Amino acid sequence: MCARIAETRNNSEIIQDKIKKRQISNLEIVNILNSIVNRHPELRFCQILTILNLDKDKFYEESVDTLENLQKLAEKL
Repeated sequence: MCARIAETRNNSEIIQDKIKKRQISNLEIVNILNSIVNRHPELRFCQILTILNLDKDKFYEESVDTLENLQKLAEKL
């Protein structure tokens, strides 16, 4: 039982940390998109979103997680 309470607290702390980093992550996502748009002017914006797997419904995904996934995919472009 104590392990479950500790795990719940750890999860709560992780979520709170992600919320604190939300705005910074959002701005970094915009910077990465800006960089890709400038490097690949031949691509349409929706093409970029599709290539980066950002065209899916990720309403509940935290920005920190989106940023991590985006960084991995952006390296391949």
